[in-house]
Amino acid sequence: MINMANSLTYRELLFCKYYLADPKLNQTKAAISAGYAKASASSMATGLMKKPLIVGYIARQMEKRCERIEIDHDWVLSELLRHYKTDLGKFLNIDHAGQAVVDFSQCTPSDLSVIDSITVEERKDPATGELVIKTKIKLPNKLDLLKTMGKHVNVQAFKDKIEHAVAIELNFDKQDEDA
Repeated sequence: MINMANSLTYRELLFCKYYLADPKLNQTKAAISAGYAKASASSMATGLMKKPLIVGYIARQMEKRCERIEIDHDWVLSELLRHYKTDLGKFLNIDHAGQAVVDFSQCTPSDLSVIDSITVEERKDPATGELVIKTKIKLPNKLDLLKTMGKHVNVQAFKDKIEHAVAIELNFDKQDEDA
């Protein structure tokens, strides 16, 4: 097996490393970080990404990363489904006065990992002077999760147009024409 890293120049290898290190996979930023001039970084990056050795090296490194951290399509879909199935009721209890109270005491780290954000606001109620604490818990957008899952499984639920191939055979007899 040929070691592709030995076939790349030092700067091309740096480009690949920076490209792989960027979570957004920004090829222009990777080119600048690898030492290419800012003025030509975008066109240089586009050219680099057309080279089969570079594309092959990046693809192999991504594959190795997925094997190392044991992430595959099934895992990604399972995580999307877990986020989709998260119930806000898991984080809330209703107190004796009928008020919702945030309670994380029964939550696992896995439960908590689906929360996008938590915002706590404190203010005084102008009428009573009592301290009011307002807690907002934001979970992932369920429709976005469904759309993402739908794109990765063959349900075709989010296609604007579904195409079907149908074979129709028409037979005409001389007798049918006379009628």
